[in-house]
Amino acid sequence: MRIAVCCKGKNVKAQVSEVFGRSPFFAIAEVKNGKTESVKFLDNAAAQQKGATGVSAAQAVAEEGVESVVAGNFGPRALEVFKQLEIAVYTGSGTVETVLSDFARGKLGDASSGRVKIAVPTNGFNGLKERVADHFGRCETYTFMDENGRVLNVVRNESEHAGGVGLPPEFLKKHGVSVLLCKDLGPRALELCKKLGIKVLVSSAPTVEKIFEEMKLGKAKKAGSEDVCEEHKS
Repeated sequence: MRIAVCCKGKNVKAQVSEVFGRSPFFAIAEVKNGKTESVKFLDNAAAQQKGATGVSAAQAVAEEGVESVVAGNFGPRALEVFKQLEIAVYTGSGTVETVLSDFARGKLGDASSGRVKIAVPTNGFNGLKERVADHFGRCETYTFMDENGRVLNVVRNESEHAGGVGLPPEFLKKHGVSVLLCKDLGPRALELCKKLGIKVLVSSAPTVEKIFEEMKLGKAKKAGSEDVCEEHKS
């Protein structure tokens, strides 16, 4: 995954720019399996323009083949460009290094409005090709997608079932998830998802790509008591 971070300097200790269009520089980072493998820095030529800086900057960033962009704030025109190009946008602060770490942990704010955020419990970081985990709460990762099936991020499961804090549905709600796609889940998890306003759909599809296709085709059904996983039925 390639990510652009708007920044004030050309090193990972530089502060994230409060604005997108007039950010002095862009850090273009390659992230794999939740780890930053490389970072290069680009000058933002659009920052010197008198107008339409957000559109020009957005186009320049898009040409780098990024899938996500992080800044302190975005203007409406830049957001519109990124929406059309299906590039995810996030808000963050601190240093480039900190923001990249927060991105890998799914802790950045979603800068888009009205986006449907879908979570799939998964076994690793392989995006659409990753296998759907058999156990919702004890999965290794959660793959987050938008309503178009584009992967927004993959984060480690940091709920209490994986040694972290909070129940899995609470972990997903904290990350702005509105739809959960999974194989099955426990009755308490299902009830908590309902209380938190998370729609739960179930399917036996093996991969993220396939389970999303099942949802789009209407083949993933709304979860009910009959979809409780075997280990929670007794």
